[in-house]
Amino acid sequence: MFLILIIISNLVLLISLNKFFISKNYLVDKKDLIHKSFTSKELVPISGGFLIIFNIFFLNNNLLEKFFFLLIFF
Repeated sequence: MFLILIIISNLVLLISLNKFFISKNYLVDKKDLIHKSFTSKELVPISGGFLIIFNIFFLNNNLLEKFFFLLIFF
């Protein structure tokens, strides 16, 4: 039950952070480069990965798994 509450609160936090970052034009993937101009023209926030890594570090107690996920992230 506690894990479900954490997941729901993280999703709400992520959605609100993404809306804030788009409105302030901060941590947004801009589409001004030539190779990105063929994708969508919308601004895409890049803040989601930070929240995933934050959850892995605080919800996981295994040090080897933390190192593995951190290695994949970077």
